[in-house]
Amino acid sequence: QGLLARRRVQALVGGTATQKPDTLREASPTSHARPDAPPLYLMHGTRDHVVPYPHALALTEAIQAVGGPVELVTLTDRMHADWRFNSKANRVGIEAFLDRVTDRA
Repeated sequence: QGLLARRRVQALVGGTATQKPDTLREASPTSHARPDAPPLYLMHGTRDHVVPYPHALALTEAIQAVGGPVELVTLTDRMHADWRFNSKANRVGIEAFLDRVTDRA
């Protein structure tokens, strides 16, 4: 995690990971993984400097570990909010996911 992101998280929770471990754990999406969670579709770039890619892997693994519904789409060499996330191929993937998890198909 980058310095800027660490500072923002510290400001949000009122301290460092050492000072506020319980608060950080509670704020982490991985702490809330459960099998009855709504289906989650993650699209994450491997060069994201705001939310590092390993965080997406950790969340995916945490949800899978409890049998929850999750799908991770990895976009190689893409950064945070990269304009290519909105490609036609990615939109098709999102639509297919929504068709699978809703009754709109």
